[in-house]
Amino acid sequence: MPLTVSPCQTLCDWRRTRACREGLPLFACTGCGSQWVRTQPWSPRQADGSWPDGVREELLSHGPGGAAAGNAGSCRTTGS
Repeated sequence: MPLTVSPCQTLCDWRRTRACREGLPLFACTGCGSQWVRTQPWSPRQADGSWPDGVREELLSHGPGGAAAGNAGSCRTTGS
């Protein structure tokens, strides 16, 4: 199932959801509903331009496109 991608509303507030996608933590924007996992070729930003804490942690610990190994335990559910 593809990730949700919606037009930006400039209300960006990215938060980790309880869901996982392909074994990776799923993040969603509360402003527009778009979704992100670290295998995406882009990284979300908050409305003020800062990196969301959870996103920054994902990228620092696994790198962009990093493998899911070692993080499966942090996903509480599977699917969307």
